[in-house]
Amino acid sequence: MPSNGGVWQPQPCALLPVALSFMLVFGCSRLTPVPRYTGAPQSAVTAELIRRRSADERRLLRVVDRYLGVPYQWGGTTRRGMDCSAWVRAIVRETYGIELPRTSEQMFTVGSFVPHAQLQAGDLLFFRDTDAVSGVSHVGIYVGAGRFAHASVTQGGTIAQLSSAYFSARYVGARRLPR
Repeated sequence: MPSNGGVWQPQPCALLPVALSFMLVFGCSRLTPVPRYTGAPQSAVTAELIRRRSADERRLLRVVDRYLGVPYQWGGTTRRGMDCSAWVRAIVRETYGIELPRTSEQMFTVGSFVPHAQLQAGDLLFFRDTDAVSGVSHVGIYVGAGRFAHASVTQGGTIAQLSSAYFSARYVGARRLPR
C-alpha cells in the first residue's frame, strides 16, 4: 500500500506525454507565424530603425539640439545630468539606432579609424582630458564644418570648434560607426 494513505498520485514523468500531446493538438493550431516570416510589410519599429541607419547631418543636428544644455554629471545617464559618453551614446542611439558601449574608452574600440581630413558628421571624436592622462578620457560627435558636440564639464551639452587650442592639443582620433 502506498505511504500516502492509498491515494494514487501520478509521477511527473508520467504526465509529460499527455501534456505534449495536448500542446500539439490544441496549442499549435492557434500559432500564427511571426510577421517577418510571412512577407507582411515591415513593422513601424523595423522601418524606423532602417531609416535611422541612413540618417543624415540634418537629423544628427536636430537630435543634438535637443541635448544642448543638458548638465554635465560624471557617471550621469539621464537628462538631469550626463557625462560625455552617456551624452554621445544617447545621441547616437536616437539618431542612428546604434547602441554604443558605456564608456569613452570602450567606444574607442568600435567602428573604424578615420583620418582627421576625412571626418564626416556622425564620426566619434576622442580626446585626452589632460596631458597627464594616458589613453582616451573624453568623447564627442562630429557635426560638420569643423565643429563637434560633446558634454562639457563647465557647459553641459554644447558644440565646440575642433580646431580650438584646447581640443586640438588633446585630440586622440576618430572612429566611424558602421551604418
